[in-house]
Amino acid sequence: MNKISALLIILSIFAFCAVIIAQATITKDIINIETPKKKDGGEPTTVLYKHKEHAETHAGNCETCHPPLKQEVNAEANSMLVVHETCRKCHSKSKMPEAWSCSYCHKP
Repeated sequence: MNKISALLIILSIFAFCAVIIAQATITKDIINIETPKKKDGGEPTTVLYKHKEHAETHAGNCETCHPPLKQEVNAEANSMLVVHETCRKCHSKSKMPEAWSCSYCHKP
């Protein structure tokens, strides 16, 4: 009986920590994404993704972006094509022409 109680306490602590970590990720304001050097010889860039702003805009509905995007910034599944397609689902509705320029997201 004591082993079961101890296991339940440990699992509860683990679940609590997981929730705290998830909340920290959700509320993290800016995620700095380093892009690789381009195949055409272009230099790497940095994308400063405003995660908190996007989460608030979508009322915390993570399914808007996850999946297809994996929650780990450098996840192999987050290819350039997947990331661009995911972002363009919403940003293609934007009436701001600058939202379609590479430099809107990518900074040197």
